[in-house]
Amino acid sequence: MLTGSPSPSIANQTKTLEVVFLGLCCFSQTGGIEKVNRAWLKALQNISSSLNIKLISCFLLDDQANTSYINSNNFKGFKSNKINYTLQVIYYALKADIVIVSHIHLSPILFLIQKIKPKLKVYIHAHGIEVWEQLSSFQIKVLKKASSILAVSQFTKSKLIQNYHIPSNQIEIWPNCLDPYFDIPKDFTPSATLKKRYAIDEETKVLFTLARLSTTEQYKGYDDVIAALPLLQLKYPNIIYLIGGKYDDAEFLRLNQLITNLGLSKQVKLLGYIPNEELTAHYVLANVYVMLVRERDLESPL
Repeated sequence: MLTGSPSPSIANQTKTLEVVFLGLCCFSQTGGIEKVNRAWLKALQNISSSLNIKLISCFLLDDQANTSYINSNNFKGFKSNKINYTLQVIYYALKADIVIVSHIHLSPILFLIQKIKPKLKVYIHAHGIEVWEQLSSFQIKVLKKASSILAVSQFTKSKLIQNYHIPSNQIEIWPNCLDPYFDIPKDFTPSATLKKRYAIDEETKVLFTLARLSTTEQYKGYDDVIAALPLLQLKYPNIIYLIGGKYDDAEFLRLNQLITNLGLSKQVKLLGYIPNEELTAHYVLANVYVMLVRERDLESPL
C-alpha cells in the first residue's frame, strides 16, 4: 500500500505527526475495500514508530481490531453507533495533522471537519465505482477541498476529472496491492483436495475469478466469460469456470439462469466465499485467472 521512500517532510520530522484513518469497515466484513483498508492499517502501523507517527483509526461498523494488522490501542470500532462515531472522529480529526478517508460515503463528517479546520491535510481514497456515477454537490465540494485524492487507477482518475472537473495534479494514482499476509506459494502443484472437490483431472483447463457478485456491479464481466464458454469448449472440451466470492440472491439467481440456459451446469461452479487460507490454493489451481472488466482497467485487490 505504501511504497517507496517517505517524503522528506515526513522522514525528517522531529515532532510527532498525528494521523487519523477513517473508514466504514475493515475486519467485520469481507470485500475489496476492506482488504485495502487492512493494507493501509498494516502499512501505517509498520511506519509509525520509525517516522514518529501517532496513529488512530476509526471504523463505523467494526467492533475490534485484528491485531495482525494494527495494535488494538491504535484502533477504535464503533459497532454502527453513528452518533458516537461522528463525535469521536471530529474530536480526533481536530487534533490531527493528517486525515486519511477511505470512502466518499464519509463526506458528511469530512465536510464538518473541513469547515472547522480548513487547513487540515485530507487524503481521500477513491476505489472506483463509488465515484464514477454522479455524486451530490455536497460530495463534490468535499473532494475538491481535499489535499489529494488517491485514485485506484487511471480510469478512475479520468472519471474524477471528466465528471467533477477536479484538477489532474490533485489526483494521484494509488493502485491496490496484495494483502500483507497473502500466502505466496513456494510449490505450484495444484491442491489434490481442490481437484477432488471440483472433479478436476489432468485434462481439465480451469478458469478462475474472485469477485463480489452483485446486481449493482455487473461490469465485472463474469457473465461474459460464462457466455463465451461454449466457444471455448470447441478448443478445450474439458474447460471449467470457477467463480469465487459472496453473492446477493438476485445475482445468484441471474447467473444460475444463464448457466442453465447455456447448458453449463457442470462447467460453471459458483463457489461463494472462499476462506483466506484457501485462496492461494485456488489461484494455483487455475490455468488462467480471469477478470474481464467492462469499460475500465483492473482495480481489484487480491
